Amino acid sequence: MNEEARQARNKYFREYRKKNPEKVKEYRRKWRKENREKVKQYQERYWEKKLKNEKEA
Repeated sequence: MNEEARQARNKYFREYRKKNPEKVKEYRRKWRKENREKVKQYQERYWEKKLKNEKEA
């Protein structure tokens, strides 16, 4: 995907999220409920990375 197409796609999704915040929230809630293990892994990875960055700083 070229840069111009990527920017157009990003703009479309930004506007969609702005116009449909409840649909986005509901989708995210449903996804988190169905993928609890992935959410747990993502959270662990986030906090480990954050701790590593703080130790380096």
